[in-house]
Parts: sequence; structure tokens; C-alpha cells
Amino acid sequence: IGVVGPIVTLLVLVWLLYVVRRPRARVAIEEGPQRAPIAEDGSVAFPVGLPYCTADRLVHASGAGRCRDCGADLAVICPLCGLGRSAGLDTCGNCGLVLRIESRARVLRRSGPPPGGAALA
Repeated sequence: IGVVGPIVTLLVLVWLLYVVRRPRARVAIEEGPQRAPIAEDGSVAFPVGLPYCTADRLVHASGAGRCRDCGADLAVICPLCGLGRSAGLDTCGNCGLVLRIESRARVLRRSGPPPGGAALA
């Protein structure tokens, strides 16, 4: 006990120090549409696969269909063929790639006895 006790104590302390001081990822959530970057030649560089508004030069989040500022229909560049199309269309008319954004809501189920409890048993 005189040798094992201090070794176990030191191991627990080192582990606690690691857990408290370990590096953590920094996550920043950006709300709303962002300005599209300008390319080196001076043109607007819209990202591939994200809906954008050409009038306001805004890039919206995936699944958006209309511009928040002007209300115009958004466009999107196909990641496969690079053709621009309306963001309201699910399928690219050139290559046939399906870009459907589905919300994946999680359903929480109640745990425990079924409704009625012991009366059903």
C-alpha cells in the first residue's frame, strides 16, 4: 500500500490535469448569409454547392430558396459539372446530380413502461 497508493494517486492527478487542460476545438456558428469572396481577377467567386444571390452577392446556408434581403430566387453551382441552376431544383439538368437537402430531425422516444404501466401486464 505504501508504494501502490502514491503511484495510483499520481496517475489520477496526471489524468485529471490532462482532462482539464487538453486542447479543445473552437467552433463559431455564423448566422445568416455571408458575402461572397472576390477572386483575383475581380469577379465574384461563388462557392460550389451553396445557394447564392447574384443581386446582393450573398451566399446563403444550404437549403435556402429565396434571398433574405431582396427575396429573389437563389442560384447554385453544381459540384459535379459546374453548371449554374436555380436552387429550387433538386436535380442538375446537365449531369443529373441530385442535390436534395433533407432535414434530419432526431426523434426522441420515451423510455420506460408502455402507456398504462402494470395494468397491461
